[in-house]
Amino acid sequence: MSAPHRRRRRGLPRGGLLIAGVLAGAALAAPAGAEVGPGRSLELDQSIELGIVDGYPNGRDVRIDVLRGATLIATKTIPGGGAVDINHVGGGDCWEGVPAGTSPDVKGGDKLVATVLDGAGNPTSDVDFMFVRDIQFDEALPNQITGTAFGVPAGGAFDLAAPMAGDTMDIQRRTDARFNATITVRSDGSFSTPLAGPANQGEVFINHTDGTGGGTAISTSEPGGNGASACGPRVTTALTSTSHSVINAANVVSDMALGGPRLAPAKVTQVTFGGKTYTPVNGADTWSVTIPTADLAALADNSDHSLVVSFSDGSPDETRVIRKDVTAPRVSATVDPGSYPAAQRVALRSDGGEQVRYTLNGSAPRAYDGEPIVLGIGNHAIRATATDTAGNTGVATFTYAIAPALAPPVVDAPAVSPGAIVPRAPSLTVKRLSVLKHLRAGAVRRNGVRLTMSLAAGTRVLELRVYRKVSNRRRLVTRVVRFPRLAGAYAVNLRRPLKPGLYTVVATAGTSQNALDSAHGATATFRVIR
Repeated sequence: MSAPHRRRRRGLPRGGLLIAGVLAGAALAAPAGAEVGPGRSLELDQSIELGIVDGYPNGRDVRIDVLRGATLIATKTIPGGGAVDINHVGGGDCWEGVPAGTSPDVKGGDKLVATVLDGAGNPTSDVDFMFVRDIQFDEALPNQITGTAFGVPAGGAFDLAAPMAGDTMDIQRRTDARFNATITVRSDGSFSTPLAGPANQGEVFINHTDGTGGGTAISTSEPGGNGASACGPRVTTALTSTSHSVINAANVVSDMALGGPRLAPAKVTQVTFGGKTYTPVNGADTWSVTIPTADLAALADNSDHSLVVSFSDGSPDETRVIRKDVTAPRVSATVDPGSYPAAQRVALRSDGGEQVRYTLNGSAPRAYDGEPIVLGIGNHAIRATATDTAGNTGVATFTYAIAPALAPPVVDAPAVSPGAIVPRAPSLTVKRLSVLKHLRAGAVRRNGVRLTMSLAAGTRVLELRVYRKVSNRRRLVTRVVRFPRLAGAYAVNLRRPLKPGLYTVVATAGTSQNALDSAHGATATFRVIR
């Protein structure tokens, strides 16, 4: 798959330009050393640190991390999957981990990692990544594009100094896609090509197709272009990474690592935490310091502690408050464990008011809804957990034996908890939803938008919703319902004029219009251009 475009904007302050990089790879859940999974894309617009994710599971959060070596430069958790921008024009969805109103200083060789989170917000093994390449070009001579391209995968890592020799890239003018050319990078990393059309006006797109694997991206800079982030100026020397956002029972036994980017000659001079002062290590373009576990253990529990970072260039100190809470919630039952001659009704609670989850006799975990659990004749085991806001989990197990002396007692409640699990109907998952990534508005008016997918057996109704990205929000454009006769490969042609912009299609299957399986829908995105 070709990487979506990077864009050049005129009249921006000096430094970089808008260039997006994407890779679609061969594995659905890409492990370490692999590339971005099929049907997905990651983009990083270096000029304004604009991140874009596309094609991730609908309804599942995705965490985007920018790493420089082992140092976290910035992070962002994006809800909903699909196609989502970070640092969109207007200032919405700014990065986390950097001071408010700023964006990370991303550069060539940095690594962009996308991790799919589970329903509880925990990271899963579904991880993709790409590296930021260094591609520079300009149009110093009208209608003549010249530049250099460096950065290739190397043994599971990334060599930013290696030329992208033999790689091909497509270039076109944003104002009119008829003006385009194909570039082949020379052995020394240079490239050049004539490009017709209005010179030095509007934007220029570069599309790159990577065939070597390893998770790559394009990062381009040009003289005269370096946009300010919609979230504010770039952070060049700052605290952006801390391994402990809160000190809890799980991480109090490990050292706390701090760090961030550094732009020479500025340095981080000292770090103070819990009444102690630490001297950081200033590297070529990052800094770091480690606070040992003994110092974490000495901090007062259930208290807030100030972390202060000082800089050599006169910048104001950065302060973060990190709470220490290593006390887990206590889960209790209203009926003591033991043997009873009659049915029992057992209620659960947590001493801090946290949500309780439990299993009954090895069942799947479920949320306790406040109604007592009814235990009939037999042996029973309730395993209950509660997790507080610091991430501490309390666990308790309660066992009971219900054995009547003569005859089973009559109880005025069901013998099974109202929360008992009922086998679910098979999920009707929509798979392999596909659409062309870039469509011209005129072609859409004439031919519509063709969608292809695979439907599960039992599908009787298919709902398609098309949303357009407007001011950092999704606006419903149209809703279409189809009634497939057979499972398997299925195609739909949406005939509706669409304005230029970014669109997301959500496909949901079901047995009827009132029974759509939204948890197993699929999404795809496409752009309509003039």
